[in-house]
Amino acid sequence: MSPPGAVEEGHGSPPSRGRVGFAVVGLLLAAVALAKLQATIVAARYSPVAAAAIVELNRADAAALERLPGIGPVLARRILDARDAGGPFADFAALQARVDGLGPRMATALDGLVSFAR
Repeated sequence: MSPPGAVEEGHGSPPSRGRVGFAVVGLLLAAVALAKLQATIVAARYSPVAAAAIVELNRADAAALERLPGIGPVLARRILDARDAGGPFADFAALQARVDGLGPRMATALDGLVSFAR
């Protein structure tokens, strides 16, 4: 039996500090798990393993180009247009000279993922 005036835990009463603490810990663990999952997904999307094979830039279609890190539909279209207009690319320097949006960071990201064979 509870002392007079005491509020018993149950329906209509606020949760105890212990329950709130467990809920907060649960939310924090869920947030950490979600962050790790997101990091794993991003790492998989931008890793050489995700590309699965070296992309031959002088033969690749838009879909193959878009699988490369940092290349979306717009940049893939620019690469294809430049290749159609000026012929095959000799190397990354030629690619950079003919396609806007390909800087040093992109060169680093694509290192080992592309080739320029004719």
